[in-house]
Amino acid sequence: MRGNRVPCNPETVGWSLPVRRIWLVLLFTGLAVALTVPSTRVILVPAVAVLSAGLAVRGVLTWQPPARAAWWTVTAGVVLLAVGYAISLLDVRRWPDLQRIYPQWYDGLFVAASAVVIVGAIMLLRRIHPTPGSGDLIDALMVAVGLGALVVQWMFGPALATEQAMGVPPLMGVVFPLASVVLLTAVARVILTGALLNKTMWLLAATVMVAVLSDILRARQAAAGMLPYDSFSAAFSVVKMALFAAAVMTPDMADPRLYALARTTMRSRTRLMTVVALGYAGPAILTVLYLMDRPIDPRIPIVATALILGLAVLRIDGLLRRFEHRATHDPLTDVLDHATFLQEALALAAGGNPFTRTDRRRDSDGDWYLGVLDLDGFKALNDSHGHLVGDEVLVVAARRLRSALRGEDTVGRLGGDEFGLLFRDRDPEPVARRMIDNLSAPIAVGGVRIQVSASLGVSRLQVDHANPEAAVRMAMRRADDAMYSVKGTQESFAMDAL
Repeated sequence: MRGNRVPCNPETVGWSLPVRRIWLVLLFTGLAVALTVPSTRVILVPAVAVLSAGLAVRGVLTWQPPARAAWWTVTAGVVLLAVGYAISLLDVRRWPDLQRIYPQWYDGLFVAASAVVIVGAIMLLRRIHPTPGSGDLIDALMVAVGLGALVVQWMFGPALATEQAMGVPPLMGVVFPLASVVLLTAVARVILTGALLNKTMWLLAATVMVAVLSDILRARQAAAGMLPYDSFSAAFSVVKMALFAAAVMTPDMADPRLYALARTTMRSRTRLMTVVALGYAGPAILTVLYLMDRPIDPRIPIVATALILGLAVLRIDGLLRRFEHRATHDPLTDVLDHATFLQEALALAAGGNPFTRTDRRRDSDGDWYLGVLDLDGFKALNDSHGHLVGDEVLVVAARRLRSALRGEDTVGRLGGDEFGLLFRDRDPEPVARRMIDNLSAPIAVGGVRIQVSASLGVSRLQVDHANPEAAVRMAMRRADDAMYSVKGTQESFAMDAL
């Protein structure tokens, strides 16, 4: 199956640690010579680029990490960069002074490569230490936008401040800063979520920082209309490729812990201060420099501040929604808590819509029913396997109950291993059977397969405008009695005769 592929054994494919070290020595030796000896850059820069791309492909093929699509996307961007460097080498004969005019047709490959890397980086952001909400990503994006304002200023600020042409095509003027913002978002998210810092993550962080710096240098050169083959920035531009190749050559990229749910270690107050300080640092610095009559385009800090404020509004809205959700839902199973479930039942018994729902079906779609479901033998399961296994069983059971019902129906946790159900149908028996069948499949927890059975009682929820509390109490009692009537029998559910 696609999700269960086993990584290759590096020893059997000629990719052992000594072999990888030899390739890394060759790669970084060539890079060091290119950085220090200008006369070698014409040949060594594309050579390092091509070698980096080849090693990156080999690394992903060998380790086959969980987020393969994301890694392959980023690697495809690196390969496109290598192709661009190789073509530029073939074009060197046209420029005897090693100063080529910018842009050339193959510069489109560099733009395309940046766009592919942006897509791959976004995919990796969603797979490495995922989080249930978007809060971490918004925080990281706020930081990246603030720092990205500095990047835009360093790239194009002087030209924008004097209302001169940027010297690069509009698409390139968008892609380069956007790539920097996306990459900075990735680094900021690692810092804020306390991600696993193994060799791959350290090398990726270094890759991002070097990529941002090299893009600034190349963008400033491109704005001047000339790109020297033998400049330091030309050699520095392939450092990011070598670092990325090193990152994917280590088996740490396939470490399952890297793709586990994030567990934020930074305290909320510290996190807030960090986001505010880093997010507004860029616009604040640019504003101060503008007031000092430096060549700063005031639109850059203004736009960055507006974007950060917009993201802050989204973040606050998300926090309020999360607080509201926590106030009405069980923290373990994420279904309605006991009190909110009863409020839903009371609203239905009064003839109205439950306050957490607005998309109710027509009365002709059937009556409302109240169910009480209890997991059989749950105490013995807790005693034999421990509470952590028991908690996971409850989580899976709640998820399966939700999947057995329609979107407008309701699941609540009444306490312990007991769940409450509110659903509407012409015939409740097929719904009850579907819930029991969903729960009957074994649950794999911690290497143990748990067989779950349940007892379910269902009663019609009568509408009583004058006294909905009495209607709910009666339905709960009848459903509870029906549920206990099947305990110890061959049946799994019972319907109240009412």
